[in-house]
Amino acid sequence: MLKPKKIEDTPEDKLQIERYSMVRKSNDLIQKFRADLNSPQFKLTMYIIAKAYTFDENLEYTFDIKDFCCCFGLDTDSGGNYKRIKEEIKKLSDKSLWYDIYGNADEEVIMRFIQEAHIYKKTGKIKITINKYMKPYILNLKESWEQQGIPYTQFALLYTLPMKSKYSIRLYELLKSWEKAGAHYWDIDDLKVLLNATEYPNKNFNQKVLKVALAEINELCEL
Repeated sequence: MLKPKKIEDTPEDKLQIERYSMVRKSNDLIQKFRADLNSPQFKLTMYIIAKAYTFDENLEYTFDIKDFCCCFGLDTDSGGNYKRIKEEIKKLSDKSLWYDIYGNADEEVIMRFIQEAHIYKKTGKIKITINKYMKPYILNLKESWEQQGIPYTQFALLYTLPMKSKYSIRLYELLKSWEKAGAHYWDIDDLKVLLNATEYPNKNFNQKVLKVALAEINELCEL
């Protein structure tokens, strides 16, 4: 298990900048996403997307495992955390789904978030290559909005850092994507699909998914 510690214990400027960096996603990606990610995998994707502006032309991003652990309040001296991060990146790279090619609802492609990953043992760094079909869903979103009116959502990475439930993270980004509308209604079965919680009967879904997620969101977030 990842071992969290109090985030306030490391208030360095660089760390604060990382935690307040913005996660930006196309609303289409948020509202149609179906891949079943656990909490660490969600947080990995959020962390990397928050760094999307630093990607090179090959859609590569390199980060230090220690920096990632510090950002998420994890023990930087724990070999178990390093091993777990490596395992979660492997699992994340193995997850794929059929998804629309951006701007072409008539054509789908098998898309995964991580196309390729390298770990450098001596330096403790990880290089991630993002799938090319993911690019327009997380980059140049402001331009797409201004030029084509394609909506996107942004929120500070900070809000998702302490969340323990994967349902909290997923529900939070869904709610953010509908925030400007003021309200949105889901059929219960549709919401179960969006949260990857179809195995729960309605009563258990309310108790074990919605109430847990709403409690974390109300405690930790600005909504």
